[in-house]
Amino acid sequence: MKKYLFPLLLISLCSCGGKQDNVDVTKEDTITVDLIDSVAEQVASEVLLSEKEESSAKTTPSVPEEDYKVDYDSYPPETPKSVFLIDEFRGKYGPPSLQPLDAALNAFDKLPEFTDSTIAEIEQFYDNLDESGNTGDMVLAANVRCNLAFYKTIREYSEIVELKDAQSIHELIAAEYAKWNLLADQVGCLGIVIAYLTYFEGSMSGSESSNLIASIQEIGFYNANVLKCRLKRDSYHLKEGIPGKIAAEALCKTIDFNLEQLNHPEYYEGDTRREYELSLKKNAESNRKGLEKKIDEWLTLRYAISEKVDGDDYRPYIGSTGVLLINLAAEINR
Repeated sequence: MKKYLFPLLLISLCSCGGKQDNVDVTKEDTITVDLIDSVAEQVASEVLLSEKEESSAKTTPSVPEEDYKVDYDSYPPETPKSVFLIDEFRGKYGPPSLQPLDAALNAFDKLPEFTDSTIAEIEQFYDNLDESGNTGDMVLAANVRCNLAFYKTIREYSEIVELKDAQSIHELIAAEYAKWNLLADQVGCLGIVIAYLTYFEGSMSGSESSNLIASIQEIGFYNANVLKCRLKRDSYHLKEGIPGKIAAEALCKTIDFNLEQLNHPEYYEGDTRREYELSLKKNAESNRKGLEKKIDEWLTLRYAISEKVDGDDYRPYIGSTGVLLINLAAEINR
């Protein structure tokens, strides 16, 4: 039944809106120009200040970034050097030790420029690991995939900041990057709990949770890619989409449904299972709190950027914003 939830949920949520290109936006839902300008003016102080406080409380690395060391012993002897570079790059500047966008960009500038053949070599490396059938290799493959996705994401942002339109809204872009990562991190934590309990006492739990995080990081790459296209006025990427608020509701309901399934009697077999399940459920309930707030904060910045670069032809409810949230929901329901 679980695999059928996601399409049914989307159909029910979207049925009142008609076709995606002709979504009726009520007066209450309309983002006004005054609000957008207000957000743009305040983001440098209020949003970034709150971001620093939240990051300090939740995402500060347990060790200084310069102390991060690659675990070379976890890699096979034939590992390309580029794999070690992206491991160290994400370890210092990506989740969970998330650094501000500018810090990640500065570090990116110091990396050697990877060619298409280098990236293809990394992709072939983790494909070979994944196909080995060994659980440890599969987990390592997912981590390499995640590291590469982070590298490609920052590469997109490095190209974004060179665009003329991006220079005037750089602080909005930097704040949106941070808010997206906080949202994606919370969704990822919830997804890991679901994966662990779904595959409890099975070797698949590690690879499933690792691949979930890699998929979420790849959605972040898609986010940056679409933003770059918007700044270039590439309308092709703006025609796909679903209203942001509907997508947000779909994401929350998908998460809640999957968490609720873990209350099924089959998840309470034996004292050990019950104790472990209750512990993870408690963590899940804690991680679930504040999700709507994080979505709203991210949507506000997305709308602000959208209004700045798209003009009146593309309202913030049409385009990639909703797709990103739907992609997160699809990964949770994988």
